[in-house]
Amino acid sequence: MPADALGRRVSCEGELGTVRYVGEVPPTAGQWLGVEWDNAERGKHDGSHDGVQYFTCRHPSGGSFVRPQKASFGVDFVGAVRGLYHPGPVDQIKTFMPNVTSLDLCGNLLSSWEDMVQITHNMEHLREMLLSFNRLSLTSDPRSLSHAFSSLTVLSLTSCQLTWTQLLQCAPMWPRLEELYVSENDITQLSRPLDVLQDLRVLDLSSNPLVQDSILSLAHLTRQQQVEEVEAPDRREGAMPADALGRRVSCEGELGTVRYVGEVPPTAGQWLGVEWDNAERGKHDGSHDGVQYFTCRHPSGGSFVRPQKASFGVDFVGAVRGLYQFDIQEAFTQQIISSKAVEITGFNRNRLDSLEVVSLRRAEVSSPGPVDQIKTFMPNVTSLDLCGNLLSSWEDMVQITHNMEHLREMLLSFNRLSLTSDPRSLSHAFSSLTVLSLTSCQLTWTQLLQCAPMWPRLEELYVSENDITQLSRPLDVLQDLRVLDLSSNPLVQDSILSLAHLTRLENLNLSSTSLSVLEFPDLANDLTPQTTSQIITAKLGCLAVLNKNLVQPEDRRGAELDYIKMFGEEWLKCGGQSDASAQFSRMHPRYRTLINKYGAPEEGEFKKQKPFALKNQLISVRIVCPQEEGRPSTLKKLPDSMTVQKVKGLLSRMLKIPGAAITLAYTGPK
Repeated sequence: MPADALGRRVSCEGELGTVRYVGEVPPTAGQWLGVEWDNAERGKHDGSHDGVQYFTCRHPSGGSFVRPQKASFGVDFVGAVRGLYHPGPVDQIKTFMPNVTSLDLCGNLLSSWEDMVQITHNMEHLREMLLSFNRLSLTSDPRSLSHAFSSLTVLSLTSCQLTWTQLLQCAPMWPRLEELYVSENDITQLSRPLDVLQDLRVLDLSSNPLVQDSILSLAHLTRQQQVEEVEAPDRREGAMPADALGRRVSCEGELGTVRYVGEVPPTAGQWLGVEWDNAERGKHDGSHDGVQYFTCRHPSGGSFVRPQKASFGVDFVGAVRGLYQFDIQEAFTQQIISSKAVEITGFNRNRLDSLEVVSLRRAEVSSPGPVDQIKTFMPNVTSLDLCGNLLSSWEDMVQITHNMEHLREMLLSFNRLSLTSDPRSLSHAFSSLTVLSLTSCQLTWTQLLQCAPMWPRLEELYVSENDITQLSRPLDVLQDLRVLDLSSNPLVQDSILSLAHLTRLENLNLSSTSLSVLEFPDLANDLTPQTTSQIITAKLGCLAVLNKNLVQPEDRRGAELDYIKMFGEEWLKCGGQSDASAQFSRMHPRYRTLINKYGAPEEGEFKKQKPFALKNQLISVRIVCPQEEGRPSTLKKLPDSMTVQKVKGLLSRMLKIPGAAITLAYTGPK
């Protein structure tokens, strides 16, 4: 636990919070951390125990006590970047990242703007910074920190528990800001920005408890553009659609799928039986009074809600119109601001045709809307973010994307899209797609391969936190894949060999899976993680990054040489250089390439995996002194992990001469 733990941000079992108390909590002994959690459902109380108030929380049940060893205080920025992008030493951020233009640190453990300054003050080209879901303490002199954000034009501070007053207090740090996204905060009363935010063109205040009459203060942001009157999409709870069964819904911030529509006696009226994405939102398995109305993956992942409590979402076109052409007069009871409508969250119509990035994350999008408008409205979109929405089928996605001819990147994480019977017929809608994110979509590998014909040019696929267990060989699909993220999936160990057929794969992430130990045919089943990584590296010739670590040239060379030795005996038995069997070639498609690169192994070099024991880790070394012809050679068994320095020490004692006077040379079987 760091000495300055009080006020620091912590992570525990995937939840983030702020330390509000450090000390003992009688009658138990030892230190405790009193934590106020960002997600109040993680908490248990208001900071009190046995009638003693140790700390206070915004939410009456948003706090709890945890032992320091259970909490993570995080890693430093440079260390995190090194672990993700570069395994070598990093001396300075300016040296390592001089050209960074966009920085995403959403949902981390940063606790002050001073820390942010230490990270960014050498990033001279930084234009975009995403800091949503952090809790940054205010600074007493924000203007003195502005040098660290002198080029910043785009800033996202979604869900940071900020008020408008606090934002204005921080605003001198951002002298050139043009786009500010502060949805889901504590902004109620707006006030006039004095000498700050005067270059602002885009302001997102959605999902804040705004006081209506304070909106007039925004009239002083003179750079916002005049737009035509466009009615915002109606997000209010409405009537239940006729096709409600199977549809996605939102209720009090939680997403789920409708599994039942009908009565639930003895109560009268219609109910929706919903299976929730977050099983903690549910109450049962879909049964009531002994009657099974629907089933759930989780035994307590379902509940019944009235239709009027559930939102079936909005259409895509309406959501885009509402986000990028929002009209204040429609939203706030026809109040006039300087006799004109102003743009709050986007671009005016003259700029819509140049819109390249559309982000509608958790916007309750459930259907395409009038698709004839998409081509006119968004012809140049290259990146589309629809994470955490209410979309329920790939056919709906096709209606949205088939006129986006330049679409390269699509983020669909945290959705539940039903499979299509003929995926190849939908490929025209994703003909330019190269990057796809499907994190936490409850997909299996079989389902992914079934969908893969839709994405003929895919190069990067992110499918962490799914239901992927058994991998199988991709046949005529995903052959251009360079990046594959399979992290946080319950993978079956021996199926990893299937990835060897993705011959262009450069970046593979298998972290947080069950693959700490792998099983390979004809090898011992207790391979170390290091040996496992070597085999994967050798089998994937283009692999450049494995589990977020760069594969260095010397690592690849060592892995490939060991691979040749490891399977050399089997190679000779199957025909060797003359004609290796088809079965061996299928199991080891790169073996001939490696033989051509390094030469065929000799029998003395064969490396057989043996159970881990000291006798199996010893190698025989014959020691010869060529300058002393009369001295007989000596055969020694040494650990294969013994360093050169230790070998010199051993020889110094044997020969009774200083180690500095010893020169070593190695002669192998070749």
